Amino acid sequence: MTSVDHAVNIATEELPRVLLRAIGAAQHGSTIADAAQPDLPLVYVNQSFTDMTGYEADEVLGRNCRFLQGPDTDPAVVRSIRAAIQEGRDSRTVLLNHRKDGTPFHNELTISTVRDDAGQITHLIGVQIDVTDQVELQRELTEQATTDSLTGLGNRKRVTDTLQSWQSAATDADGAVVVYLDIENFQRVNEAYDYEVGNRLLIHVGRRLSELAAPGDVVARLDADTFVLARRVPRADTAAVAGDLIEQVTEAVSEPLRLFGRRIPAAVTCSTATWPTDGDPAAAILEAAHHNLRTTRVAARSAVR
Repeated sequence: MTSVDHAVNIATEELPRVLLRAIGAAQHGSTIADAAQPDLPLVYVNQSFTDMTGYEADEVLGRNCRFLQGPDTDPAVVRSIRAAIQEGRDSRTVLLNHRKDGTPFHNELTISTVRDDAGQITHLIGVQIDVTDQVELQRELTEQATTDSLTGLGNRKRVTDTLQSWQSAATDADGAVVVYLDIENFQRVNEAYDYEVGNRLLIHVGRRLSELAAPGDVVARLDADTFVLARRVPRADTAAVAGDLIEQVTEAVSEPLRLFGRRIPAAVTCSTATWPTDGDPAAAILEAAHHNLRTTRVAARSAVR
C-alpha cells in the first residue's frame, strides 16, 4: 500500500466524523430526519438549530419538526413542503415558525433528500435560515410602494394587487364590490382656499372611508381626488352590497370638513362595479367603475337641464 493509498483510507474512514463535525459547526440550522419512519422523526439537530429555535436537542429528537409551526403558519406552504417530500423532490420555502418561547420567525427551509444505492430515500436533510430581517425589510418596501404618502391609504397598485389576489383564490361563490369616488370641483377648493386645505380635505375623505371600511376591505387613493373602497363578498350578494355601500360612502364622506372655523364642502360622485359582472382582470374592474362614474355624471347633468 502506497502512502497515497494509506492517506485515502484514513480520509475515507474519518470522512463521516468530519462531515458530522462540519454540520455541527455550520452557521445555519441543520437537521436530519429519518425518512424510513412514517412521521419523519428528527435524528439529528446541530447547535445552530437549537440556538435559533430555543429547543435543546433532547427536546426535539424523535419528533416531527412540525412543532415549530403555529396557528399563523401558512397551510399552503406546509402543503407544498409535504407534497415535495411525498414526491421525493428537494424543496426550498419560507414559512413562519415559532421558537420555544413563542417568538415567531421567518424560516427559509431547504429540504434535500438522501438516497441509498437502490434509490430509496433514507433521510431528509433540512437547512434552516432565519430570514426575518429580510422578510420584514421586503414588507416595508412593499408597504412604501403600495401606500399613498399623503393619506396613508393604499394606492392603485395595492387595490389592483388585492383584487388580483381575491380573484386568484376565488371560488364560484365569491365576488367583489368596488366603490369608485371622485371629489367634485376639487380644483376649485385649491383655488378658493389653498393647497394645504385641499390636502386636508383629501385626508378627511380618506379617513371617513377608512372608518367605514370593514375588516378585509381595501381603501385606496388612486390619483389626485379619486378614491376606491373594495370589499370581498359572496357573489350572490354583490348587487345588494353595492347598493348599500354607495349610500353609506356618499353619506360618510359628504360631511363637510371643519377647518379654521370654516366648513369646507366635500361634494362627491360615486359609482360601483362588481366582480365578476363588470370584468375579470383587476384593471378591468377599476375601469368599469370609472366608466360608471362618468355615466353617472352625464346622467346628473342631463337631469339638471
